[in-house]
Amino acid sequence: MKFRVKDYKKETLLYILVCIYFICSGVVFFEPSPPDIIFILILLYSILKAKYTIIDITIIIGLSLTVMIPFTFALNKYSMYNIKFTMIDIYLLTSIVVFSTVFYSIFKNHGTSDKAINDIMYLWCILGCINVTISLIGYITGNHTILGNNVIWGNIRMQGLFKDANVFGPYLIVPAVYLIEKCILYKKNNLKDIVLLIILNTGILWSFSRGAWISYIVALVIIFIKYLFTRTKKILSIIAIICVCMGIFFIIKPTIEKTEVYEYFESRLGIQSYDEDRFNNQEKSVDMLSESPIFGVGPGNYESITNYSTHSSYARTISEKGIFGAISMLIILGIPVYLGFKIDKIFLLASLISVYVGAIAVDTLHWRHLYIVIALIISCYKYKKNYNLFGR
Repeated sequence: MKFRVKDYKKETLLYILVCIYFICSGVVFFEPSPPDIIFILILLYSILKAKYTIIDITIIIGLSLTVMIPFTFALNKYSMYNIKFTMIDIYLLTSIVVFSTVFYSIFKNHGTSDKAINDIMYLWCILGCINVTISLIGYITGNHTILGNNVIWGNIRMQGLFKDANVFGPYLIVPAVYLIEKCILYKKNNLKDIVLLIILNTGILWSFSRGAWISYIVALVIIFIKYLFTRTKKILSIIAIICVCMGIFFIIKPTIEKTEVYEYFESRLGIQSYDEDRFNNQEKSVDMLSESPIFGVGPGNYESITNYSTHSSYARTISEKGIFGAISMLIILGIPVYLGFKIDKIFLLASLISVYVGAIAVDTLHWRHLYIVIALIISCYKYKKNYNLFGR
């Protein structure tokens, strides 16, 4: 993949900022993270260039109100508030409009969305692979810490330059699914793509995140169903690659820090000792809904009440924002799925649905890549052109 800034003409600076954002997207072990800082620059530049319409501004206000109304209600009724959590909610919801507008502007300027999406996804692939490689180096050298961050959690789980292996694993799914669809559709596979796919699959498996595994399976099922009868041989080759990745460490590294990898892998397939605590605490979301059915107890206040994380986006939404928040979430997350069926980008739809499924057992509402996928789907739909990404 050749990155040529001149391809983007008038949107050169905007394109460069977007590329830098994705280059930084895999470095999020401290706050504010590099992509958050780059996002501010993208927002300011796009405002100066008057990229937003009245409709865009109205949508931003509407999205912000879905957070501020429950926040105000909880503040007045319970004197409870979580400013940081509330601002993060607004920031991420706003990023949907910002990125969908920016992506659309770049697509329109270039005359096609193909080049920009390929650039973005290849950067995502490369950053994902760099993160996996850093964790691999940690395994080999025994040095599990880089810049004060654990790249290996618990002596065995990869987490790269992330704070949590349960975020690191799902982050790798989007580029992996992109490469899988590309390999399926391409008549002649690129060795570079296969190598990248092997590395990404290794990271997903070795994050030992059950949420990532389930989400990845869901994404693969969607992709395979789409191409099952037209690209059967390609699908079988992809399955073979995934199986190879599963066996790599069992052969090369059967034990890590005196831990039998196979036994640990097997244990992750079952119920963990802390799962019962999670389920018991999630039941409290029903009590919170009963206490405040319309607007909930306010953004970020679940932990303040239970001293425990929700580990479920849906439990968090229903408890913190009530019926109002549940309906808002259904609309905000449902529209991109509908639009996803309208564009010829199965990897985006599969990635999005996989996050929604993972959200049952993991709190995904503050995952930046969720909102990037939503923005890509919306921008592709806005472009209103039946384009061919993979050159079929």
